[in-house]
Amino acid sequence: MASDLSGLSALGPILPEIILALAALVLLMAGVVFLKKEHSVVLSGIAIAIMLALAGFVATQGNSGILFNGGFIADGFSRYMKVLVLIGSAFALLMSLT
Repeated sequence: MASDLSGLSALGPILPEIILALAALVLLMAGVVFLKKEHSVVLSGIAIAIMLALAGFVATQGNSGILFNGGFIADGFSRYMKVLVLIGSAFALLMSLT
């Protein structure tokens, strides 16, 4: 079976998910290893900012395509749902700060 990924540039449609996963790993490590409990508001603020920035990036992203032999489809509806989920997640995290 031939791969549909010809290089790193073919990963453009999945870039927001990669950024979100890496940001989550970094924030988790920062919260557990480096920072104490009193800095949780700062970490939550950074997470909210990352999610809102990614929502803006996804909304303006023009990359569409099918990756991983149909396992990942990037089109207009998937961009709409990603923006909706990211904004909803940021709002839920914001509500949990009170």
